[in-house]
Amino acid sequence: MVVTYDLKAYADNGKNLEFSWDSGLVISDISGLTSVVVNMATSQGVTQVGTSIQDESVNGKDLVIKGTLVGDSALSRKQLIDTFVPEVPVTLVYNNELELRVKPKVTPDVSRHESNAKFQVTVYAAYPYWSKMDKIIINVGGLEPMFSFPINYGETDLEDPKTHMFGRRIQSFFVNAENQGNVSAPFDLIFYAKTQVSNPSLTKVDTGEVIKINRNMVAGEKVSVYMTEDQPRVTSTIGGSEIDIFNDLDYYSTLFELDVGDNLVRYDATVNRDNLDCLLVPMAAFSGAYTYG
Repeated sequence: MVVTYDLKAYADNGKNLEFSWDSGLVISDISGLTSVVVNMATSQGVTQVGTSIQDESVNGKDLVIKGTLVGDSALSRKQLIDTFVPEVPVTLVYNNELELRVKPKVTPDVSRHESNAKFQVTVYAAYPYWSKMDKIIINVGGLEPMFSFPINYGETDLEDPKTHMFGRRIQSFFVNAENQGNVSAPFDLIFYAKTQVSNPSLTKVDTGEVIKINRNMVAGEKVSVYMTEDQPRVTSTIGGSEIDIFNDLDYYSTLFELDVGDNLVRYDATVNRDNLDCLLVPMAAFSGAYTYG
C-alpha cells in the first residue's frame, strides 16, 4: 500500500488545495518535513582535539514538495499554480494537526504530460518550526470559571440549596505556563483592564525577564502583545477600535520565549493589579512534523 502525505495549503490570496488521491494531487516526497538547519560557530585551540561550540542559531528552511497530478492534469495544474504564486504567503497544514507558514521559493514546475504529470514546488519557512493548530489559553490572572451544568439546588424542603460561584479571582502571583512542544517557542499575551490599570507586566520568574507596557489603561481596554507573528506587534483595543502602541513597550522588555515544559510566570501592575486580567496563548512548536497523539 502506498502511504501518502496528508497536506493542505491555504494561500493568502484566497486559493487553497488539498494533496490527496481524491483531489488528484498526490505527494510522493517532502524533503525538510522533519529537519531544521542549525548554524554553529566553533573555535579550536592549538592542541585541542575537536572544536568548541561558541554559538548556535536556527535558520529558516526549504521544503521541497514532489508528486503527481493523477489522471487529467489540467484542473490540478491550475490549482497548484494559482496557490503557489510569488510573494504570497501560504499556510501548510499537516495531518490537520500542525501548521507552518511558508512562501514559495520556486513556484510549481509541472511536466507537460496530459495525465499523471509530475510536479515539484519549493517553499521557504522563515520560522522553521511547526506549531499545533489547537491553541490553549492560560489564565495567568483574572477570573477562573466556577459554574457548570448539571447542577442540583436541592430537591426537598429539608435540603439546603447548594451555593455556587460563577467565578473566582486567581490570587496567586505565580502561574505555570506549560510549553507542550519540543522546542522553545513564543506566545501571545493579552492584558485586560476592568478599571484603570497602570503599567501591566509579565515576568518569567526563573530568569527575571519581563514584558512591560508603559501605559495607563482605561476600563475595558485590551492590550495585546503578539509575538507569534512574522513581526512583533503591540496593540490597544477600546470599544472595537484598535491602534498600534508598540512604542509603549518598555525599553528594557525582553520578548522572551517559553522553555519546553514548565515555565513559572507572574503578572503585575503598578496600579490596580487586582483589576487586571492576564491571558497567555503559547505556541506549541515542534522541530519536525509527524502525527502527535
